[in-house]
Amino acid sequence: MPQETPSRCSLLAPRHKTLTGWKILATVLLLTLFGSKAHAQASVTGTISDESGEGVVGAKVVLTTQVGSPFKLKATTLKKGKYRVVVPQNKYDFLVTIEKEGFHPFQEKVRFDRLRRGNRSTVRNFTLLTLTGARRRALDQAAAGQELVGIKIAAQEAYNKGAKLSNSGELEGARDAFLEALEEDPAIAPAQRILMTVYYRLKDFEAAAATAREFLKDFPAHRQALEMERDSCRAMKDEACAQQAQARLEELP
Repeated sequence: MPQETPSRCSLLAPRHKTLTGWKILATVLLLTLFGSKAHAQASVTGTISDESGEGVVGAKVVLTTQVGSPFKLKATTLKKGKYRVVVPQNKYDFLVTIEKEGFHPFQEKVRFDRLRRGNRSTVRNFTLLTLTGARRRALDQAAAGQELVGIKIAAQEAYNKGAKLSNSGELEGARDAFLEALEEDPAIAPAQRILMTVYYRLKDFEAAAATAREFLKDFPAHRQALEMERDSCRAMKDEACAQQAQARLEELP
């Protein structure tokens, strides 16, 4: 009995099914590739040191995302102050907070440009200071017109508000803003420096003199603070206090 010859359609059908299978497989591979890329991770590494350059062991490092829903990524420094934080590869704007007992808490908004450009890792080192050291750094930065690095963000915002109000003559609002900044972070010495002047302009000479004396504990040779103490004492007719401040002024180089 003669065998039936397959039609052209029946010969092509298996090939059609095979091609469809390859398309499905290619789609699955592409989805897997893009899915893994979306969940790819990067890392931020570095060293936390003290003012002398020694690594700080046991410091808590927290990176809080600044875009989208905020979440925190944490690490603790190990030997020689080394740390490593694993972050999503598509995140590169963070609020960095570093804390260790005996040091002033450090806070800074950081954009990791290497991560933004698609790199899988970046290195960033930070320095922890004592409260006095942090106050000195903040005062130096303000004098140079630089951003106050390491100061709590809420304190920086209150300080900037106070400076703006002071410049526009809104002295009571400026006083309140500077007091808020110092309450948020006592390391923000520039707020204390301007606050003594604001008190003087408000004719609250007692508060001006007290703020100047407090400031001079960390900065005993600060000419402006000594002049403020002297002038405030004179305004209160306290000649003994004014003469003491004047004598210290004359000892300055």
